[in-house]
Amino acid sequence: MAVISTAIFGLIILTCLFGPLLFGQHDGAENNLANNFQKPSSEHWFGTDDLGRDLFVRTLEGGRVSLAVGFLATAVSLIIGPQPASYHPTEPSSKVTC
Repeated sequence: MAVISTAIFGLIILTCLFGPLLFGQHDGAENNLANNFQKPSSEHWFGTDDLGRDLFVRTLEGGRVSLAVGFLATAVSLIIGPQPASYHPTEPSSKVTC
């Protein structure tokens, strides 16, 4: 089950990274009012929005941002996380006596 999940996750990552290049005939930011509110078809897999932008390409571009945020947060936690965990004093702190 873990191998299948890893394969699916890898496919999602590859599709988000290289999908906009593969489906480059439609720009996610390009307005095309002649194609607004198109139903899903072979040309626009998820259809188009009110400005005629391809929703599939926009979804892939959003996936890129989400993956970048996720990997950045993981990298930061791997850098910061071990620092407090590695600090453990071996001797008790000096006690104040009166």
